[in-house]
Amino acid sequence: MKNKTFEQYKPLLIYTLVVLAVSLFLPLSWADDAVFMQKTANKTITEFLSGSARPFTDGLTYVFARNQWMWRILNPFVLLLCIISVDKTLPRKSTKGETVFLELAITFIMMAFVDAGFIATTVNYLWPVAFGIFSLISVKATFEEKNTSLLYKIVSIPLLVYSTNMQQMCAVLFAIFLSFNIYLAFKKRFRFFHFLQLLIAGGGMALSLYLNFTGDNSRIIRETKRYFPGFMELNIFQKAELGFSSTFFCCIMEMWLPYFAFLGFTIFLAVKTFRRKSKLLPKIVSASIPAAATICGILSLFENRFYKFLAGQTSGTGQPKVAYSFNAILFCIFAVVCLFLLYTIIQLPENNKLKFFAFSAFILGLGARMIMGFSPTVWASGYRTFSIMLMSFVYIILIVNKSEKI
Repeated sequence: MKNKTFEQYKPLLIYTLVVLAVSLFLPLSWADDAVFMQKTANKTITEFLSGSARPFTDGLTYVFARNQWMWRILNPFVLLLCIISVDKTLPRKSTKGETVFLELAITFIMMAFVDAGFIATTVNYLWPVAFGIFSLISVKATFEEKNTSLLYKIVSIPLLVYSTNMQQMCAVLFAIFLSFNIYLAFKKRFRFFHFLQLLIAGGGMALSLYLNFTGDNSRIIRETKRYFPGFMELNIFQKAELGFSSTFFCCIMEMWLPYFAFLGFTIFLAVKTFRRKSKLLPKIVSASIPAAATICGILSLFENRFYKFLAGQTSGTGQPKVAYSFNAILFCIFAVVCLFLLYTIIQLPENNKLKFFAFSAFILGLGARMIMGFSPTVWASGYRTFSIMLMSFVYIILIVNKSEKI
């Protein structure tokens, strides 16, 4: 029995030890980390948090900037928590192979997208995702009419509060908790704990909006002036288009990390479609997505020659690539890719329950990235804002893979 238990958890144990060893030697004094280390050396935590819209994440940033050794030790365990949490929210326990894939995928997402520095990016963008997913374990348990322990509930509440400091994750959690509480109301299965989760997520959104319009207003003014002077003149639909176009531009027309993650994801879906489906239409649709990404990716190497005619009229924003928003041709290309991808995702799982989970994961992941369209830094925020979307890709891959065995 002991040997069986050890074999079951061996991949996670090995992973934790390897990541911990690597974490001890990571360079931390670069990008925003270097800036924060300099600022925290001369400020108290009260001064550092003055006017902050993210008091919890910024508070930990202050602590870790002054005590880097704490981050080096804790970060591997947060990665481990994220892996376990994703596995716990899946329809079936992962095999060893799936666990290894999960380890590699989450490590790639959480450690390759640190364009603002390891501490700043993980604490402000990636830890909230891990803690948010942890809070969803109880949702799955209740959905399956199972109970969660009191210890889990006690631990998950402060972690949920922390995760709401990331606006993208807060919006995703609010959507999930709101939908789930409505579902429970229809089923006449009210649960105070889930209602409390909804209140926390809703409170996080309200706090974020309040601070953005008051205490953090100077930051918004500064970012708008630097990155997008005409941002405040855009309406809600134009901002949604900004989020949509910037997301798919990075996924199919800019050969960097999100592009290769998207390409690998769509190739996986195409291979699974060719293996499972006998009809021609699903095969054509699924194969056309990575084909389009490959063609657009190659053309992007000659951007000045092939993409210049696609640039819109937007100019003077401080970010030249904003010109690729508000363009009818690009919007149609992105919309077709999105619809084809949605069709492929829905038709792969073998039952309606898994179809719903895969569909929800895609919509939430895409929506989390599109929310960036409501920030003047939408084209300048870096690839770290793709973390939730890429996490949804991982979730969909595992659902599709597991649906063969259910």
